[in-house]
Amino acid sequence: MRPLVVLPPHTDPTLHAAVQDTDIAEPSRQLAASLAAGRGDRPDDTGDPWLAGARHAVSAGDPLLRLRALDVLLAACYRPGDGVRVSLGDLELASGSTESMSDVRAAAGAPAPYDRELAELADRAGDASGICLVIDRDQQLPAALGIASRLPRGTDLHVTGRFAAWHWDRLRAAPELRRSGPPDPAGPGWAVSPEWSPSGTAVAWRERAADPVPAGSWAGRISLRDMTRLDQPGVAAALERAVTVILGVCGLAAGRFIGRGGTRVPADVLSRSVQRLRDTGVQPLAEVWMGAPGVTAAQLRDCVTALGASLRIAGFRIFDWPVSWRDPRWAGQAVTLRGREHDLSRRHEICSPATPDAETREALLSEVATPLHLRRDLVPARVAGAYLWRPRASAGRTGLMLDEDAVVIPHPGGGSRIAALSFRTGAAVVMPARLLTVLGGRPGCGPCLIAPDQGNGADRAVDQLLARGILRRSP
Repeated sequence: MRPLVVLPPHTDPTLHAAVQDTDIAEPSRQLAASLAAGRGDRPDDTGDPWLAGARHAVSAGDPLLRLRALDVLLAACYRPGDGVRVSLGDLELASGSTESMSDVRAAAGAPAPYDRELAELADRAGDASGICLVIDRDQQLPAALGIASRLPRGTDLHVTGRFAAWHWDRLRAAPELRRSGPPDPAGPGWAVSPEWSPSGTAVAWRERAADPVPAGSWAGRISLRDMTRLDQPGVAAALERAVTVILGVCGLAAGRFIGRGGTRVPADVLSRSVQRLRDTGVQPLAEVWMGAPGVTAAQLRDCVTALGASLRIAGFRIFDWPVSWRDPRWAGQAVTLRGREHDLSRRHEICSPATPDAETREALLSEVATPLHLRRDLVPARVAGAYLWRPRASAGRTGLMLDEDAVVIPHPGGGSRIAALSFRTGAAVVMPARLLTVLGGRPGCGPCLIAPDQGNGADRAVDQLLARGILRRSP
């Protein structure tokens, strides 16, 4: 008998735990695989073109399109009465917050999209010498409690993971977890699974810039401070093994970029460091953290413009102050924090310097992110595997193309109609099937050449599809 490491939903389906001499149970990846294989119990086949298109794209599309399609299928798994809603990159409670123990316990006792996977896991648990339950994120808590409650009496249970260690004083009061001792905060290492890696081999993943650099080939987040230390042998050697690195940036003020952790780096220094990484074969990307204390809208716009001139911005995130941060200073200024809102809070609310309200922040996000989203620069749901892929080129083909994140399928409602869908922009157009013909590539998935019918309204249809981002012209 061997121990069983359990990764409760919801976890990143493009990652697997890098552990040895043990068995692993990954219900999130199992659920994603079953949906991709056409699992019939969820979601219902209602004739919805989005579900029909997602079922096609999740197996036939390129990696980024497959991830966007999987997001649609996961969201469609929700049923009235479920305690949680899942998507590609998140899990939310149907009522309440994953940072509230009482809300989590209520959700854990309700039905969930992954119940079948948890039932199969309970059957495996009886054959293991012990169970190691990994809780790295608050989104895993409803399933973690559900798993623990299903374990056979007398099972040797051990909890590990960053979030569990931060909040063990509260979590250990849950009856489902009382049998476990104090958790190891380190948890397992992670790697992008071969099926989501461009090289076809696993790539170690560094989730946070403060985490240890993994051994061997790796990808993940680095700090702006690291970018100023490329001449140091240890830093240089670590980055030479990197495939993709992601910089967290919050703004540009007085000619200096402000990093996620408050480090300020001159723009010219960062530009040279980015080029050095690119020259060694590393793909440098950026994530912009919006709403950092004291960063104005103008400084954020300047940041996006300047960053975009030298590297690809792959995502936008909302700035928060993790409960693990102890220094009450950031970017050279004192920060005042309010106490935790919930008993399992993962962040403190920032009182001063002022941060934008939600409405202002959303308007600014729409302004700066929409052009990048339309260009396919932004990765879907911030899952690890998505960062490793570069947006596809047209491979020398010219003409009218189906966009990389679009599909054309027979309309599931029947008739001589087709549904043209963009899984990036959310655009959908239904039209007579005679107006468009797919000429190449994966059937019905971009990028591939499209031949419009001559006359009979085809020109108007093409113009509509171009305007909605479903088609594009490749020079």
